[in-house]
Amino acid sequence: MDAVLGPVTGRYKKHLLALEMLPVERVLPCVPNCMPGRPLKHRATLLRAFLAKMVIYISTTTALVERVLSDPTLRCLRGWEGLRDVPSEATFSRAFREFAEADLPPRLHAALLEEGYANQSVGHFSRDATAKGA
Repeated sequence: MDAVLGPVTGRYKKHLLALEMLPVERVLPCVPNCMPGRPLKHRATLLRAFLAKMVIYISTTTALVERVLSDPTLRCLRGWEGLRDVPSEATFSRAFREFAEADLPPRLHAALLEEGYANQSVGHFSRDATAKGA
């Protein structure tokens, strides 16, 4: 990738590190391909774009689509080679709604914790901060 785009730095690097750690395909809901109508776009790629939206601090879906269309680095990181490969804003919105309805953000977070801390004990220490004898 460095040969095509140059070195990946800053928030893009943070985004790539997050993608390496997150089991995106494992948490995606299974959607049958036999549904009538237009075929579903690649939901894993759209979920990764949703992750980019959070990591790169993009506030709206419209802004994300505009950024993907104007930024060849982000477009390439998402796997869209040309402008025609980028889904429409409506497709992004439908996919994001599906992710929210499927409760994907907390499931993705839980899967990340399971994978990252699989064979480790995690401790927690609490103190009572209230005044004694009051």
